[in-house]
Amino acid sequence: MGINISKLKEKFDKKSVERSDRFVFKDDDNYLRILPPSIEYLGESVDYISFDYLMHYNLGIEGEKISEVCPKTCGKHHKCPVCEVVYKLYKTNTAEDQALAGKMRGKIRHIFNIIDLNTLDKGIQIMETGPKVYEEIIKFITNPKWGDLLDLDKGRNFTITKTSDKKTTSGYIEYSVAPDPDSSSIRNQLPQNYKEMIGFLKKNVPSAKSYDALKMILEGDSNDVTTSEKQEHKTESVREDKPTEVKEEHKKPVEVKKEPPKCFSIDYGPKRDICLECSYKIDCRKKFLEID
Repeated sequence: MGINISKLKEKFDKKSVERSDRFVFKDDDNYLRILPPSIEYLGESVDYISFDYLMHYNLGIEGEKISEVCPKTCGKHHKCPVCEVVYKLYKTNTAEDQALAGKMRGKIRHIFNIIDLNTLDKGIQIMETGPKVYEEIIKFITNPKWGDLLDLDKGRNFTITKTSDKKTTSGYIEYSVAPDPDSSSIRNQLPQNYKEMIGFLKKNVPSAKSYDALKMILEGDSNDVTTSEKQEHKTESVREDKPTEVKEEHKKPVEVKKEPPKCFSIDYGPKRDICLECSYKIDCRKKFLEID
């Protein structure tokens, strides 16, 4: 029958939006800028700075260190056989069982949009962290004296320092987070397709396997789970409750100029003074948020 070109192109286009550009922390200082987590941020205020998911570690038998995404990433109503085992282990009240439960329980992971200021040629990358780095970033962002650290025009660069386990008293890798004292614009250092790349972060939240597939892994039968079954039972990504459209602001009508400014739809910023005072703000925002 030959190749169905349109279907092939559709598959390729769908695959091409998946981002695999992962930022890897190097030892000592990492100088970067944390960017907005979604296209919605560029038009309105949002209540999140990253997307997150739950990961189970130390699954499998006979020493197999298998890691899998927890179905509860998409909501507590989703059943997870690993969580059920963890709950039973905690209930035994024995030190050995509780230690095992602690290793297997779901641990939260966060993914951010960032740009490494030392390797700008790599463009926008995905930074993945545990809760400690996330909480450090949140501590600064929620402090009024620092302002919106993710803003493209008035945000701040970050230094995240990684200390290897060989240099810490705890024996574990440790991280510290510090924003620059001065705010700055990052626009002239972003790639041309930065809006598309920012919008793809949500698509990179990993999906969980089905209940039965995870149960088989726990029982040591992971090899019997077919690829088709793994794909068929993947759950939806998180953040389904987030708005998909930018709501217009209800403001009194203003006098419209005959010609829009040269920056119309090209350089919009929701917190820039020049944009806030512009009579073309709403139309400019709509056009700016359209992805070609």
